[in-house]
Amino acid sequence: MDFQCLSISDIRVCVVEKGAEVGAHTLSGAVIDVRALNELFPNWKEMGAPVYQKVTSQSMAILTRNGRYELPFVRGSPLDNMGNYIVRLGHLVKWLGERAVELGVEIYPGIAAQEILFHDDESVKGVATADVGIMKDGAPKKNFQRGMELQAKCTIFAEGCRGHLSNFIMEKYRLQEECDPMTYGLGFKELWLIDKSKHTPGYVEHTIGYPLDLRSHGGSFMYHIEDNGQPLVSLGLIIGLNYKNPHTNLYQVNPIYFIDYCCNLKIFLKIF
Repeated sequence: MDFQCLSISDIRVCVVEKGAEVGAHTLSGAVIDVRALNELFPNWKEMGAPVYQKVTSQSMAILTRNGRYELPFVRGSPLDNMGNYIVRLGHLVKWLGERAVELGVEIYPGIAAQEILFHDDESVKGVATADVGIMKDGAPKKNFQRGMELQAKCTIFAEGCRGHLSNFIMEKYRLQEECDPMTYGLGFKELWLIDKSKHTPGYVEHTIGYPLDLRSHGGSFMYHIEDNGQPLVSLGLIIGLNYKNPHTNLYQVNPIYFIDYCCNLKIFLKIF
């Protein structure tokens, strides 16, 4: 919603954020298309948005234990990122939150929505936040505070992957009856400082294959970004949650991936 087109007397917007601050739970390294940002803030560069690194080169590859095989890249395909930007998404979300507050949006960090409120006709009335200051046995502490009821004409649920309130809404209103089932994945992302001689600012790489087995879908990403003069790489590995091998453990695969693929390339110096 473009709040710049509205006066504060026209609409009151409240955001309940369970993180300590806006962006605290946004951990992804990301490549973004800035068209929406252009529509919201046409002068975002002059405003100091933390969006600096344009994609300059890209690749897609299949990895094996002992090799790497480049895949042909089709310009204009969904995987084509030329013209997009590599960002640290948590920084961008925090910046957007600050701009929203300047425009009159009320943001309540550190507060989680606990339940959905309904009108008598079963339409959504708003949400209630969780009580705070409760001991493990459920007894109230001295600093106990009752949760708030936030009522609104329009309630937007933006909980991310498998939020408990969103799941309740989808089941109550049968919102997924005519939809394909959702797919889920496990992943990790780490930020590495690398040797500047090995750094290619703006380089984007996606891979499939090793270290995942042939019956699992997923892959890795590597984004080269410069932040305050530091040569950084945002690196991650993702596996679909429907993997067949019950002994699969992404966090055991993690060091194998780094040692065999990354460290053998001799580009990494230390981990953040």
